[in-house]
Amino acid sequence: MHQRLRTATLLALLCLSVIACGGAPSASNATSASQASTSTTARTAAFPGSYATPLTADEITGQGGTDLTLAGDWVFTFSAPQDSTVDYEALLNGTRAYNGAIVLDGDQLKISTVNAGKDCRGEGSYTWTFDGTQLRFTLVSDSCPHRQIILTTHPMVRRP
Repeated sequence: MHQRLRTATLLALLCLSVIACGGAPSASNATSASQASTSTTARTAAFPGSYATPLTADEITGQGGTDLTLAGDWVFTFSAPQDSTVDYEALLNGTRAYNGAIVLDGDQLKISTVNAGKDCRGEGSYTWTFDGTQLRFTLVSDSCPHRQIILTTHPMVRRP
């Protein structure tokens, strides 16, 4: 009798523990995990390739910028992600202007520029979205005014 009571009590506690912890894994939980993994893969798949964005002198001054040498046609080429790091090269009117690396963390990224001036030696933080054609960056924080203007004035359009 005591053995049955003790077994029933243990089973009841086990059931309560499972309920309190969200129950056993379900097909919908497995689907959500799969979708999250697919979403992350789809998001990082946005980066490999080349993207173009124009920048005019009026847009630079309109954002408080003073370096009008940034005006022109920008083309960014991003490598395939290695773990969560993407290398990039930025051309202005066909001439290499910058290169560096981006570290991805979900919809956040940190960007660094290797050959930047003294104001742009640190990392910048941005959120990003990709709709299949356009790659858009939104400033979180960045001490580099050049990166801020180049990355946020227009979405970058994927080139064929």
